[in-house]
Amino acid sequence: MGKLLNSICNSICIACTTPYQLMGAISLVQGLKLEADLYLFGMFPDYDVIAGRLGKYGIFRRVVPVDCSRFRFLSLTKALWQMMNSRKTVSFFLAQGECYDEMYTSSRAHVKLLMRKELEHRNPRMKFVIFEDGLGTYSAKSHVLVSSRLRRIVEKVFRWDSFAPDRTTLMATHPELVERPKKLEGVPVRKMPTLN
Repeated sequence: MGKLLNSICNSICIACTTPYQLMGAISLVQGLKLEADLYLFGMFPDYDVIAGRLGKYGIFRRVVPVDCSRFRFLSLTKALWQMMNSRKTVSFFLAQGECYDEMYTSSRAHVKLLMRKELEHRNPRMKFVIFEDGLGTYSAKSHVLVSSRLRRIVEKVFRWDSFAPDRTTLMATHPELVERPKKLEGVPVRKMPTLN
């Protein structure tokens, strides 16, 4: 992995691709009293309008709306090219030198993996918090961190494990119900705060 670049890490970022994930992010920020930057990826209608409103309320330290039109309907070749050139691919929304100590996310959307790959290059010690994203969080067979066959091939080719068990925590509203796949057995599961 890369080394920590000449930059100061901004503690926490949260990456969301759905309104449900956004509600979870708000719960985390308010319940845990976090100061976090939000990257709101444009994978649902009016994401940019919602990002503008969130910016006015001051829930997050900074709200970054990300146009995801270049990440839709990718061929395998294009997806691999983006993975090999993650720094260039994410440069339109992730400033050079921007780094974080922790990244909160709840899915393995391609754009989030690209962002994570680049942030991990900038700070190899960055921690990952995978927060609840519906029922898939609770089932070992559909868990967000279980790799598809294609993803396993990509990870092997690029020598990049998109899962770092020694730096990962899971968060769920009902941690006692989380059925973890074998590769997650040693990963701690913490209780996720809920909105009142």
